[in-house]
Amino acid sequence: MTISRSPQPSPSTNGTTEVSDLRRPRAAFGTVVSAVLWLVAAGAFGQTLTLDFETFPGPDGQLGTGDDVPTPDCSVQPCAVADAYAALGLDFTVGTLLQGDTFPGTGPGNHYLSSSPPDVAVTPDVYGVSIRSHSRWTAVLYALDADGGVLATDTLVNPSAGVSDHGGTLGVVTTEPIRRFTVRPLGCGIDEQCSQILNLDDLTISTEVGRCLPSSSRMCLQDGRFQVEVAWKDFAGFTDDAQVVPFGSADSGLFWFFEADNWEMLVKVLDACGVNGHFWVFSAATTNVEYTLRVVDTETGQSKEYFNALGNAAAALTDTSAFETCP
Repeated sequence: MTISRSPQPSPSTNGTTEVSDLRRPRAAFGTVVSAVLWLVAAGAFGQTLTLDFETFPGPDGQLGTGDDVPTPDCSVQPCAVADAYAALGLDFTVGTLLQGDTFPGTGPGNHYLSSSPPDVAVTPDVYGVSIRSHSRWTAVLYALDADGGVLATDTLVNPSAGVSDHGGTLGVVTTEPIRRFTVRPLGCGIDEQCSQILNLDDLTISTEVGRCLPSSSRMCLQDGRFQVEVAWKDFAGFTDDAQVVPFGSADSGLFWFFEADNWEMLVKVLDACGVNGHFWVFSAATTNVEYTLRVVDTETGQSKEYFNALGNAAAALTDTSAFETCP
């Protein structure tokens, strides 16, 4: 497997990084207008909005419409995001885009956040943020309230930090509105200058309370309806949350407990509404440590827990009556 190195921005002759500016005149994006346009956009995206950084809003202030503006070439010189997404209520007080195939499965035209840790001020009421990382360093996502207090964090551990890139998704969900979020290398404070570079893409914002957004330890299946998490305890009494393997499908995924390359557990949530009027939960784990698998239907709030005792070789789970919550 080829490991792609984190790209470095091109330095200018005076030792600072030259950055192209995507900013648009702020006079066109007042705070009230931003909030109104966000609501229009959020409705069009079903209360969630994903930025792949390949376009930004045109004159109508929305994404996914005919007047979207393509992101310019950022392959030679980083592009400052600034208020390119201000019409959606997102103001990148810090944030630059690079372009290239750093993320697996992408090509040289892919745009992604890099060079400087993004710091985003949020106008509307947001209750969930997730973002993909493929970085050489352990990354931490912080969600903050209006006073700068930390509402929630998520950490994506790179087992080979400083040596090779590691991929995965960071995500937080809150019950209070998020007014600011930032992603920092582990050990770099929220408002500090950071020397390590993170590569980030596919930013998802949710205005729904309780909606599942994927994270390093949270799996979202069936189009985000079902939230899946696993907590485990080993024979030494050590406890932790299982981590999501960055591969999966719409209805299934994998967790690891101890090492990122040692996968422990497969979980599936299947839509069998046309079979017996239920959603099914299946799982298979190759472990004898204690664990609790918790699955939540975020549309109804109903949850199911499945427990494996310490020392017990985990049996396959085939619960074909797990959730009578169709459709």
